[in-house]
Amino acid sequence: MQNQPGPAAGVSPAHRQAIYEAIREMALRQRAAIEQDDLATFHALLTQREALISRVADVGSGAEPAAGDLLREIMALDEDNQRLLSSKIEEAQRELNTVRGGQQALRSYSPLVTREARFVDHRG
Repeated sequence: MQNQPGPAAGVSPAHRQAIYEAIREMALRQRAAIEQDDLATFHALLTQREALISRVADVGSGAEPAAGDLLREIMALDEDNQRLLSSKIEEAQRELNTVRGGQQALRSYSPLVTREARFVDHRG
């Protein structure tokens, strides 16, 4: 059985390094988007990153040893972004529960059923 080159085999080490640096930069920009609650930008960056990652999908069988530090930095940034995003999601869930509680409190003060009067006092 022959060892076939992966999709990244045709990518030069310098080009691969540039792609890793672009991925790292996007991770930093994703963090800023998360901090600013800008999910549209976060999603756009995620899509761009996926395209870059697919270009070097076979990282394990062609990564240069010098890229190891950069890859570790990218992974650490991704972990931080994941924690920050999880924190934002939990915060949004708490706020939603607070709003739901307020809505329930408002409903408890409104009449359950409103009906027109059956009898009208004409005498006054």
